[in-house]
Amino acid sequence: MALATQTIRFYERRGLLHGPRRGPNGYRDYDTSMPDRLRFIRTAKTARLTLVEIASIIALRDDGATHCTHVQSLLLAKLQTPRRGSVSSPPWRRSSEA
Repeated sequence: MALATQTIRFYERRGLLHGPRRGPNGYRDYDTSMPDRLRFIRTAKTARLTLVEIASIIALRDDGATHCTHVQSLLLAKLQTPRRGSVSSPPWRRSSEA
């Protein structure tokens, strides 16, 4: 997964990613779960979740809480809210309606 360094730093500042450890050489040493978390953020953004909403899901996950109900309520709210400037259905809805 290729992401700009600025994007990763932005997600760190917003609390979506944990700050990495630093190696003896000063390089950032990211946890092995980093690619999964970045994929989750990308997928959640595709589902039109805001960074605040994504952060709330990540916080629940990091606390070990079950977050299915929370995620379902966020996605249901997105489905019920039309996208600005668009009359078409969100991509995940189009495939199930066909």
